[in-house]
Amino acid sequence: MPKPPHLATRGGAWFERGGVKVHLGVDPDFRPARKAHAGLLVDDLRALTDALRGAGHEPVDGEPLDGFRHV
Repeated sequence: MPKPPHLATRGGAWFERGGVKVHLGVDPDFRPARKAHAGLLVDDLRALTDALRGAGHEPVDGEPLDGFRHV
């Protein structure tokens, strides 16, 4: 989704679909954590991974975490 003009000059991107909104920013001094990342809980992971494969991406299965399958 296009960012508002007064925010577009900062870079980054906004993604929205249904009730999900993900806004990504740009920080020139960013240093990623070694073991931290965002996670999204989805109702139908199989449908999501099938859609990703259909779009030419291959999700990689991770080890189960707290009883949840993750990719």
